[in-house]
Amino acid sequence: KKNTRYNIGYAERKGEEVKTYSLEDENIDEKLSEFYDLLEEMQERSSGYPIRSKKYFKKLFKEFKGTDSIVLFEVSYKGDVIAMNISEFTDVWASSFYAGSNRLHRKVKAPYQLRWQSIKEAKERGCKVYDFWGIIPDSKHHKGYSDHKLSFGGDRVDYVGIIRYSIVWKAYLYEMAIKFHQLTTRLVWR
Repeated sequence: KKNTRYNIGYAERKGEEVKTYSLEDENIDEKLSEFYDLLEEMQERSSGYPIRSKKYFKKLFKEFKGTDSIVLFEVSYKGDVIAMNISEFTDVWASSFYAGSNRLHRKVKAPYQLRWQSIKEAKERGCKVYDFWGIIPDSKHHKGYSDHKLSFGGDRVDYVGIIRYSIVWKAYLYEMAIKFHQLTTRLVWR
């Protein structure tokens, strides 16, 4: 949309600095902590924005280390880090569904620049799909969240929902243990 193009250009004219970090970067643990602080600040600001644990992100970084599938993007302005996201890439698909920002320098539109840099990286890698990971239509509480994603254009694709299928043997054993526990508990309390 016109406003989105303007906001991206405005951010560039204002001199926002965009940096990328691979998982092999020597400062990646420090950058992960900064990213998580932004997530927590965003959660507090938006009254319960759901986030995963810091342990989850550490595991994500550990599992994908040695690949170029994950990039941490950072936008700073006048020396202040104001927005970060974790973008994922495959040969055909890309997304940045983990993002955080603060209220410093709000007028320089860092979230637009952040998303745009992730999209450009996806395009350079030859990705065919950039997944914004959901909007929440008809929600006043999530209007800004959804409008930001929709402002980049593209096609809206609606899905019934997520279907979970465990392919990891540990997850399968864990689920079987839970079912066994539930069954024995019911039998004992009868």
